[in-house]
Amino acid sequence: MKTKNFVSVTSSDRSIRVSPSLRADLKRAVAFTLESVGFAYPAEVSVTFVTPEKIRELNSEYRGKDAPTDVLSFPELDDPAHIADADRDFSRGGCVLLGDVILCPDVIAAQAGDFSHTYEQECVYMTIHSVLHLLGYDHTSPADNGVHEKTQDEIYSRFAGEKKD
Repeated sequence: MKTKNFVSVTSSDRSIRVSPSLRADLKRAVAFTLESVGFAYPAEVSVTFVTPEKIRELNSEYRGKDAPTDVLSFPELDDPAHIADADRDFSRGGCVLLGDVILCPDVIAAQAGDFSHTYEQECVYMTIHSVLHLLGYDHTSPADNGVHEKTQDEIYSRFAGEKKD
């Protein structure tokens, strides 16, 4: 049984346009990622496109890195593995509030070719990466990085393959 998720895809600046097809792909990618890792609860995730200046500001404030980056994740839960034990304060409209994904289209567009991705494919890939962060995956140690990278690569490969069918 599929759960009903609420995924918002917005832009923080009028200069950033998000096509309807990319918006739909990102919503599907969030749901596909949650389903792929067996997340059994309806979830709420926001995906926001920001300028390089804004992501640099956020990266500096929250990570101490004074540079633009491709994506940032802001999880709402300390331990997503214990959702069943979470206070109702963390749920909204029947959904578990997982957090926010912040994408910088300029950085993503610049790096997409390095990974043989189109801009849209790299947006999907980075969204999958970030949703895994919201679920507690990390890459602070080599072992953690291996699990995170392997999981995101497997999910992206299946998602891309399903989209072609």
